Amino acid sequence: MTYTWMRPYSPEHLAVLVTGVLACGVLVVAARRVAGTPWEVRARQITGWVLMVLAGAWLVFTLWPGNLHITEGLPFHLCDWLRYITAYGLISGDERAWAVTYYWGILLNPQAIVTPYLPYVHSPAWVQFAGYWFFHLVALIVPLVMVFGFGWRPTWKDFRFVASVSPAWMAVAMTANKVTGGNYGFFSHRPPTPSIIDLFYRWGMKRHYWILEVSLIALVWTGVMTWPWERARR
Repeated sequence: MTYTWMRPYSPEHLAVLVTGVLACGVLVVAARRVAGTPWEVRARQITGWVLMVLAGAWLVFTLWPGNLHITEGLPFHLCDWLRYITAYGLISGDERAWAVTYYWGILLNPQAIVTPYLPYVHSPAWVQFAGYWFFHLVALIVPLVMVFGFGWRPTWKDFRFVASVSPAWMAVAMTANKVTGGNYGFFSHRPPTPSIIDLFYRWGMKRHYWILEVSLIALVWTGVMTWPWERARR
């Protein structure tokens, strides 16, 4: 099957990036205004339910018989899991879900924003475009709002929890790749569009590049995304 991709850094890509930056700034300011008041919980829960409904609708859209694409459209990418975890965390206030949203949403998810791989395998294409960008931007904006708007801070306990559950997603994605022949999580090979994985290929990590990627992620999670907050707390 042949299909087209969205061209990275095309006018529509740049427009989405600008929109995301503006939305993030507005929502952080709005969150600061309601932080610590009863409106904070209401805002979180309403947002969470809206996201949960939209995520369910998106799942139906991608798995609809006319749209089903085994190697590209099954819910095994990280963001597929993240949209439900984000919604659940906002609804329930479960800080374990917030932690996953923080570590996955701020570091891993932006790879799909800065270097997007968007093959138009579903119809209509504009719905896939809207869904792709909405959910990826939400996955980044929500944890930024939680930290810089509502004042939530990650701890070493949060880090240990996310580090312990992340391999579960990796195992599921790799298994799905073997069964379907897909490239979920980009563990089988690099995407056809430019990405950070290209650097690992240049360094000679063509077969096991994901090992280096996981190591770098662990370094950033500890040294940049956890330790400074713990140091400030002490």
